[in-house]
Amino acid sequence: MAIFVFFAWMIEAANALGLIEIEAQDPASRAYRLAHEGLAEMKTLLVGAPIELLGEHKVRIRRPEQPPVVLESFHDGAVTVRFPDGRSEVLLELGPGGGVHFIRDEQTGLEVRIQARTEDGGSYGMRMVVPPIKRSSGRA
Repeated sequence: MAIFVFFAWMIEAANALGLIEIEAQDPASRAYRLAHEGLAEMKTLLVGAPIELLGEHKVRIRRPEQPPVVLESFHDGAVTVRFPDGRSEVLLELGPGGGVHFIRDEQTGLEVRIQARTEDGGSYGMRMVVPPIKRSSGRA
């Protein structure tokens, strides 16, 4: 156990001194990381929730026993959550020209496409499909 603590301490010290890079600094890697984090955030918000498509860059999420919120993507790469009281919070920063695109498909559900961009030319896109919510028939 002590050897693992020692190695962890050495890695942290080397990183602090600038001798090694723990996180990749190239544009493509940073864009990938932004897109991946965005996809994880979208999955948390959307999976299992009733979703109303308001536009290709905007959806309303209606979770039971919670007020509905509007998720909107802007051309500057900001993705915001707007609450019923009118306040908004930035949920994601996907870089200039980045954003989220929503496409409704009646068979498969809601397709979510995320494009992340960095100012120095990195770009990475990911997609996921949020399946439609299965409605119970009420039969025994």
